[in-house]
Amino acid sequence: MSLKQYIGVIFIGTLIMWGGWFVVVTQIDPIVAGMIGMMLFYSTFFLALLGTFALIGAFYHLVRQRGNMDERHIILSFRHAIWYSLVVNFTLYLQAKRLLSWTNLLILVLLLAIIEFLLLSRHRHTQSRI
Repeated sequence: MSLKQYIGVIFIGTLIMWGGWFVVVTQIDPIVAGMIGMMLFYSTFFLALLGTFALIGAFYHLVRQRGNMDERHIILSFRHAIWYSLVVNFTLYLQAKRLLSWTNLLILVLLLAIIEFLLLSRHRHTQSRI
């Protein structure tokens, strides 16, 4: 898949997810829908954020690399999009349950930073063996 195709697919998917999230927010009553309504809200919001952050990351790397992007940059920007989307979604969930505090958010960010560090160090370790 070329970079243009990747961006096109992610862009269209992101638009669909933002549209789906808008429909969920405006048409579904969370009290009546219960757990299914909440799952629809959080899943469409997560996927919409994922696409948005992936596009932002891809364009950032495209500008930073002056058009010479490779697969590593796409994978890195997509992985970061997953982390950012998880943080925003989980923060929103904690706030909805009235459990959000700066310590919870700090623990979440530190946990994701440790995971990212381990992934980066594993990648560097496998590259040095080749």
